[in-house]
Amino acid sequence: EENVDSARASLEALYALASYHALAMANGSGPGFSAAVEVNPSFFVELAQLLLMAVVAPSFPQSLLPPASNTLLALVLCDVGAFHALVDSLLSESGDEARRERLQTAFTDLLSPAGGELSLSRPARNAFGRAMVQFVAAVRGVITVK
Repeated sequence: EENVDSARASLEALYALASYHALAMANGSGPGFSAAVEVNPSFFVELAQLLLMAVVAPSFPQSLLPPASNTLLALVLCDVGAFHALVDSLLSESGDEARRERLQTAFTDLLSPAGGELSLSRPARNAFGRAMVQFVAAVRGVITVK
């Protein structure tokens, strides 16, 4: 229980960081965390990959899916192009054609939630959260957690 509470707090903190950067970049309202991105251009996508691998692990607590989905969405929005490149990389490493197709469908559904837009609005976060539950169910055991 204590570990889950700590993980939830960590996910919420990471969401705050990533959403701040994503909104700053989208609105042009400031540099966000551009200084960190200059030092490590793949900063946000690396965090997204780590979170994605954690979420699809069989031991990941279901109760953490809501904050994890919000956080993943914010991380994706920090650098959509880099996340698509990550997805392409995961697809190319997926092995046989059936696995690749299953992953492709799951990622397409995740990144095209009902309502259509990826944003940090409440409806978009809710749609992404529902898509995340479906994504985890579809790919758990298909993606190799490294």
